[in-house]
Amino acid sequence: VYNTAIDQLETMIAAVRAAANGVHTGSDEIRAASEDLALRNEQQAASLEETASSIAAVTTLTRQSADNAKGAKEAIEQTH
Repeated sequence: VYNTAIDQLETMIAAVRAAANGVHTGSDEIRAASEDLALRNEQQAASLEETASSIAAVTTLTRQSADNAKGAKEAIEQTH
């Protein structure tokens, strides 16, 4: 009876160890995925900032072109 109880306890302890190892492995995988996601989010944020900056530059150039065209039109109208 004693040996049977010891064997059952050893079996239970082995099962608990296996479950704990599974939890540990799962948590490592979740941590790695979380770090990867955070890195990709940072990269996307940087890309968005770059895009916003480029759009602002294009907007400025477009306004300057419109102002130049308006000035040219006014100059042509004054000469005619």
